[in-house]
Amino acid sequence: LREIASGITQLALFAATVWLPPAWWPLAILLFAIFLVRCGWLTHDNCHEKGPLAKTLAYLYGPFLGGTSITWWSRKHNIHHLFTNHEQHDDDIRQEPLLSLHPKPPQSGRPDGLRHFQHYYYLFLFALLGFAWRLISLIDTFRPGFREKNYVEASLLVIHYPIMFA
Repeated sequence: LREIASGITQLALFAATVWLPPAWWPLAILLFAIFLVRCGWLTHDNCHEKGPLAKTLAYLYGPFLGGTSITWWSRKHNIHHLFTNHEQHDDDIRQEPLLSLHPKPPQSGRPDGLRHFQHYYYLFLFALLGFAWRLISLIDTFRPGFREKNYVEASLLVIHYPIMFA
């Protein structure tokens, strides 16, 4: 039942994005952003679940609708949970020199210039995070010689991007 409700909500968000009159483009952008964020969270939830329905929904919301590799994301997410906030392993907090996401200052004992000013620009960088994750997941999926090649996922990503940019 939850999956049906989520699917209907996603369909409604996407339909509203596509069918809004051109003059309403700010609302269309907002609805599409909500659609993509929900794709990310629905992918997250379904990657944690077991069974064929969850795997199918993860492929639907991840690579096909959201444009993100679930193989890449699962690996990144599992490392994050194994080494939560561990600077050497957790990519979610290892963002220097642009952002410092842990409370202690750099090894020098005094804040560096970028850390001192990050409160001015961090929202802009976080706004670009979705684009960065999509790009990194594409590079990871299509890099030569990658041994965990997932051809279903790669095919869904190849279908996703021409539709998204059409």
